[in-house]
Amino acid sequence: MTSLERTVEGVYGDSRDPTYNAISYTWGRFATNHGPALKVNGITWSIPSIKPNHFSVGAFHEILKKAAGTNGLVWVDIACIDQENIDIKMDEIGKQADIFSQASQVYIWLSSQDVAEASTSLQALQDLSMRVEQIEIRESSFEFNDVAFLQHIIPASSNLHGHLLSLFSDPWFSSLWTLQEACLCDEAHFLAKDAQVLMIQNREVLEKRAAALDDPVLDCQQIKMALSAYAETSQAIQDLITLIDRSGLSYFHQGFNTDRNSMLLYSAANHRTCSEPLDRIYGIMQVYGFKLGASSKPGGRFTLAELEDQFGEALNRTAPMTAQTHVHTISPTLGSAWRPSSSSMMPEIYYMSRRYITMCAITFTNGRPFFKGKSCPLDTLQSFWLQGNALNESLYHRLDDGIWQHYLISIHLDAVPQKDTQQSSLTTLPQFDNSRAPARSCPCTSCAQRPEEQKDDGLAMFLAASLPGPIADYSVLLLGSGTITRFTRFSEDGEQRGSRSYTVAIRSGILVVKPDSTVKAWRRVGIVSWETGRGHLEPVHEALWEDFEGDIC
Repeated sequence: MTSLERTVEGVYGDSRDPTYNAISYTWGRFATNHGPALKVNGITWSIPSIKPNHFSVGAFHEILKKAAGTNGLVWVDIACIDQENIDIKMDEIGKQADIFSQASQVYIWLSSQDVAEASTSLQALQDLSMRVEQIEIRESSFEFNDVAFLQHIIPASSNLHGHLLSLFSDPWFSSLWTLQEACLCDEAHFLAKDAQVLMIQNREVLEKRAAALDDPVLDCQQIKMALSAYAETSQAIQDLITLIDRSGLSYFHQGFNTDRNSMLLYSAANHRTCSEPLDRIYGIMQVYGFKLGASSKPGGRFTLAELEDQFGEALNRTAPMTAQTHVHTISPTLGSAWRPSSSSMMPEIYYMSRRYITMCAITFTNGRPFFKGKSCPLDTLQSFWLQGNALNESLYHRLDDGIWQHYLISIHLDAVPQKDTQQSSLTTLPQFDNSRAPARSCPCTSCAQRPEEQKDDGLAMFLAASLPGPIADYSVLLLGSGTITRFTRFSEDGEQRGSRSYTVAIRSGILVVKPDSTVKAWRRVGIVSWETGRGHLEPVHEALWEDFEGDIC
């Protein structure tokens, strides 16, 4: 096996811009100083030895032959990136997007998976996805009975959970680098440990075909969207959704870009493993089209905090609305709440968001963020939310027992300093989110009243309990608009009869507290989204906002 050196741009050996394949696999956690290593001619560095319980030299050789295909060329990092020259290595890491997107075919090597068992797992995933997709169509009928639905789906969820535990145990599903590679390739096929192609049933015709990466991605997203509304009623469903989320497959899609769902990948990265802390940024930056740190400044040495600052600045410049759709699950250091960190997670309401339109700009001077756009005092916006109920201008849905669904409001606060530094979860952080929960679980006491008679006592209780200062000290900086899918439930005679969904137009903003003697900038403390309303409510909403320019942190 010989590695072809690139002499000038696009020229490898005797070929210019040759057709090649690429392979996505994981090895860094399994490198060792002892044992045999793959023999590669034409390189100046030593190929690392790999622990034989991960894969053998013989198996690696066979997988590369398979991946090379008929053109005989395959890009593999261990033989194409100098593993001993850090400057050359960082330069090549900055080219990962081009390498994987321009490959003729990308293969994913599941080095621990038997072909039959892994194919069965992928087929079970597809089968449940198709079943819940059919159920979603039938949910639009009032004949749908979700009690009968759950009787079938809960056992199927438990069965699939077992299959996915086996499939996701492969190190490929826990590697941060493979998460980036998966986002960069449009069509990747799975290979088992013995280089056989994983096969699944074609959805349209009764024949087998090669399993592609977007099969489990789309299946996981379908299952998460369809079953999330039932998670609180079934531990089996909740466990399945948690397992899917930890794989990262429900958080990204092919064609990923910074204008849509950009924080999804960042959230997924928190569930992935890397051998070096700096890889938290280096391992995902190419998906966003960024070259940061040593990949843009050869010879430079950077800390994780410096890389996070660079990443945050680049993302906020490019897509400020999506850059802010996260919460800190560990209290950020003073002055750094404006950018995502390794503890950032995206609340589920934004998983369902679409059609982002940015209505602000965030620029930087010497690394300090400056916001230009619109602002509104929080107490003024709170009055508007109450008016939204009173005017009955939003998409209200009446539930069972005379219960009415509230005007949509979602507030997620960042973690605040604690005595310990334990990471919080999205469910333990302060939040007020009526976008998904049935009204019967709302903390307020007015849900039984008609919308025009409701009070915002639940919201008022939340703000009083969660904000350390008076509400007059807080404002909302308008980020932009979008849509989300909102869920509600109907029931009959006390029995649940299904989950309904409808699209709602929302606005989103950064919740900030005004400067004080300690902090001279508007300090981010969370994110807020709300329904914009229709009819007479729309001009009322637009009149709330005033021009704003100022430093944020």
